[in-house]
This record gives sequence, structure tokens and C-alpha cells, in this order.
Amino acid sequence: MLKQYIKEQDLSLAELSRKTGIPYSTLNDMVNNKIAIDNCKAGYVRQLAGALDIPMETLMDLNTMEDSFIEFLSNDISAKLFVRLKSYHVSFRYQDRDIDLELGPVNKATTYYAREMARWAVEDYIAEAEWRERRALHSDAQE
Repeated sequence: MLKQYIKEQDLSLAELSRKTGIPYSTLNDMVNNKIAIDNCKAGYVRQLAGALDIPMETLMDLNTMEDSFIEFLSNDISAKLFVRLKSYHVSFRYQDRDIDLELGPVNKATTYYAREMARWAVEDYIAEAEWRERRALHSDAQE
């Protein structure tokens, strides 16, 4: 993740802003996944990659939340939280099906609660699926 990489380089966003000429607010939005790097000006991407001394492709790979995993130990389910098209999504596997749920737009409020929203969405999906399954079994038993 870009934010973690910058932290590992012992750089602050203010330092990086001065070094690259990219406005602090733009850098902040980039590292917090409020804007995707591929939607930024090409010059910004080039300047940021140069300041971090990494190829632009590596920079693009760092601008993702795909390494954010959430464990659901009660159901042995691992979910992946990520950003796609300016929206948070959670994907997981349940009953041999790949599930992808859109959680909402990336903004200040959803960024703060993204992991909790993902957990709630997965738990809600599982509860509803189990309810439908019990209902179907009950319906079959009455026939």
C-alpha cells in the first residue's frame, strides 16, 4: 500500500509535497485511496515515482487496498477490501461462490469505517444466505 511504503521510507507527506511539487491535499488523497493514481496527472505520477525512486508501474501497484484482508474466524472466511472505480468493495468466497459487494463511495467517512463496513456487509450477506437456506429447507419439509 502506498501509505505504508511512504512511511517505510521515513517520509512525511509534507516532505514529499515539497520534494515533488505535488499539492499536499492531492498526495493525501492519493495515499488514502480517495483518488486513484491512474486518474492523476501524468506529471504527478512521474514526479512521485521519481521522488520514491521506484518505477511508475510499481507506484501504480502500491496504490491499492488489495492487501487489506479481514478474517472471519467464525465462518472460516477471509475477505479482501479494495477500491474499484472510486468505491470500496469487499470480495470473499462463500459456499463455493465468489462474492463481490460494493460498500459505497470512497470519501472521508467511508475511509474511516471501510474495514467495519466490509465486516458488516459480509456478516449480513452470510446471515441472509443462511436464512434463505433454512427457509428453503423448511418449505421442502412441509411439502
